[in-house]
Amino acid sequence: MNTDSKGRLIKVFLVSSIAIYYSYPPETGFTLLISQGFLAVYIVISLLYLARVSLKHRNKLFQSNKTAISVVAVPLWMLTLGLFGFNFLGHIHKNAKDFVTTVAHKVNQSCKQTNICPKHPENWHKYDSRYKYDYSYLGTKFYLYYTSDNDTFNVYLNYGLDATYSLYGGVGKEVSTVNNDQP
Repeated sequence: MNTDSKGRLIKVFLVSSIAIYYSYPPETGFTLLISQGFLAVYIVISLLYLARVSLKHRNKLFQSNKTAISVVAVPLWMLTLGLFGFNFLGHIHKNAKDFVTTVAHKVNQSCKQTNICPKHPENWHKYDSRYKYDYSYLGTKFYLYYTSDNDTFNVYLNYGLDATYSLYGGVGKEVSTVNNDQP
């Protein structure tokens, strides 16, 4: 094995390790957002690396298939792993948002049927002045919170550091990401 092959093998190993590290299911919704941010940067770097390698070796790319594959293999592998990880984390995030949406629609239906919003959804526990539910999906825990008064409610996914995905609703209202009760 020559030095160039060893160097390329080391790059593939390092790149694969980094991509796998960043695409693991994070422990909380906040670390999921951080991991998605890292993977977005990783994808941009992969694209830039692919462009750089392609421009640097553009004369070799059309000489033979073996040369073309060896030149672009590492950047394409980086890009593939980055996209896979980003999409996987996106799937986890979408599942949590879908769960919050389902809860909001069930609560909203209850509000409309009884003309009063429930104090809390079933299986949620008291936490300060609100109710909390720990939702887990593929090893990632999301913290969901619920507040209500007699005719309105708010259910939200809390990522931390003032980042939330909130849904509002109530008696005579549709579920919305906008709180129509605030001036």
